[in-house]
Amino acid sequence: TGKKIPEQMQSYKDKFVAGCVANGCEKFEAEKIWNKIEVFAGYSFNLSHAVEYSLIGYQTAWIKYYYPLEFWTVSLQHADDDEIPKRVAELQKFDRIKLYGPDINKSQSTFYTDWDENAIYWSIGRIKHVGEVTLTAIAKEKEKNGEYFSLEEFVRRNRGQAVNSRVVKHLIYSGCFDQMENIDHPLARNKLMDKFAELYRVGAPIVTGK
Repeated sequence: TGKKIPEQMQSYKDKFVAGCVANGCEKFEAEKIWNKIEVFAGYSFNLSHAVEYSLIGYQTAWIKYYYPLEFWTVSLQHADDDEIPKRVAELQKFDRIKLYGPDINKSQSTFYTDWDENAIYWSIGRIKHVGEVTLTAIAKEKEKNGEYFSLEEFVRRNRGQAVNSRVVKHLIYSGCFDQMENIDHPLARNKLMDKFAELYRVGAPIVTGK
């Protein structure tokens, strides 16, 4: 930063040269030393960063190769929303790793690693309008009474403001109930939405969100 501010650099030079002279160094020698320091300052910052980035790049490549499942789970979890598509595209080049959409029984608040299937399940926490309170309510109910087996059962067991109709709709459209409801195509989720609407119409025990 100092190199970009001539006045600041000059003040440091004056102090450096004066200090050298006070310690018995010839002024021209002190200035030669300072000139070398200035030249080094021109590339030392970039050099140090280049070395550090190289080390990080090597370590990342090593983990990516030997521990791909762990690497990609963490990579997806910490990626910003606009970075996700690029990472998914790269992950799909790895035949040995499967990437599944969100599943109400297997997915968690973060991206979940399934060691048996050598797969990663999409994070429910990444679904729009599904916040921490909702995630906690769903997880506690599942932990207490076991997995869910149908949309109707899920609605019945998760009643209250924490899991409102807006949340359920986003869970449906994101594919959280595809496996248990035998949904084999995204468009088929519309039928599941109709089913949920009917459940709600006849008084399903779930509260709408504001």
